[in-house]
Amino acid sequence: MKSKGKTNQAQHQRDAEAAWWWEYARVTASRLIHGLDLQTIDVWGTVLNTGEAVYLQSHVAAAVHRRGFGTNSTSSVVAVGPPSFVIGSAVGNARSRRAARRSEQLRWRDHRQCALLATTSGFRS
Repeated sequence: MKSKGKTNQAQHQRDAEAAWWWEYARVTASRLIHGLDLQTIDVWGTVLNTGEAVYLQSHVAAAVHRRGFGTNSTSSVVAVGPPSFVIGSAVGNARSRRAARRSEQLRWRDHRQCALLATTSGFRS
């Protein structure tokens, strides 16, 4: 169980980070409104183009809004045998068709975490 001191310290850390970002956002908005250059930051591990500067580096959740492929893999076996076996084969094929229809629906897919840079040339991930 966490001690109350550690919980308060963690909350204080989160509050301090939120305050820092709020101040950064406030200053950035003010500079944009007044037509001033934005403050740039140093980044490591990314190769920038000549003269390109970075304004923001963050980790974001990303996903793609698209339809699935709707592939359906039914068995093409002729079911001969007791009624329960024949019905079971038909139920399996029906489930496969329903799953393919669900897969074709438009929705958010390929969820992932990625790094995002806002640079003088645009956004990079």
